[in-house]
Amino acid sequence: MIRYLLLISALLTIGLTTLVSIPGSPYLIGGMTQADISAMFATSVTPAGFTFAIWSLIYLSWIIVWAYVAFFKKWNAKIDTKSLILFSLAIFLTALWLIPWGNLWISTSLVIMLAILSLLAYVFSRTRSENTIIRSSIDITLGWIIMATALNVTVWMRYIGWSLGWATDIYYAIFALGAILLIVSELQCRYRTYIISGVFLWTLFGVYMAHPILEIQGAVVIYAVTIWLYIIQSLRNKKTALNALKFW
Repeated sequence: MIRYLLLISALLTIGLTTLVSIPGSPYLIGGMTQADISAMFATSVTPAGFTFAIWSLIYLSWIIVWAYVAFFKKWNAKIDTKSLILFSLAIFLTALWLIPWGNLWISTSLVIMLAILSLLAYVFSRTRSENTIIRSSIDITLGWIIMATALNVTVWMRYIGWSLGWATDIYYAIFALGAILLIVSELQCRYRTYIISGVFLWTLFGVYMAHPILEIQGAVVIYAVTIWLYIIQSLRNKKTALNALKFW
């Protein structure tokens, strides 16, 4: 059954997301697309629209993991079934999140988003020794959900009437992106999570293109350079470790 749990969760999420994202679709939740809702609560953390195309890669990674687990993974080999079940649950909750979000139940959507983030973080910690295919899908999903959670929190702040003001909103965005930088940098140093770092760089590019504001773009450039330095350092450490193994 676990072989198809991933597929069911993935197809449900992909299908529902598609239905509620097409302008004029009769299945729109609350009569608005996801882009319409994002525009309602536009903030300095919101990246350019093209940034959300990363979902295509995330969806593809889910299907690839399902195919690998269902057809290529030898079931007499060690496999963390619990992690796959929890990963499937996180994917299912991603579909469920669309319902409160579409109805502008922002507080409820934030609770679900935090649940998704917690599940993925737990699954991430359990699957560091798994196959690259499985780890890559978890990493790209977790990487984007980290960004999405920061955005959901910001939207929630707007929703409850916490008006930051133009100047404060800019510095909040710099702070929020800086907090994400700390998380991503720690993951990169400890686990060499190149995919999560790549997702962060993609998000920074989207923020840079969406907000031609000197303070934000300056911070984005600094953050991007910082994460690249961590990536380069990780590659150097990996090369050093491989050379040491060859020597012995």
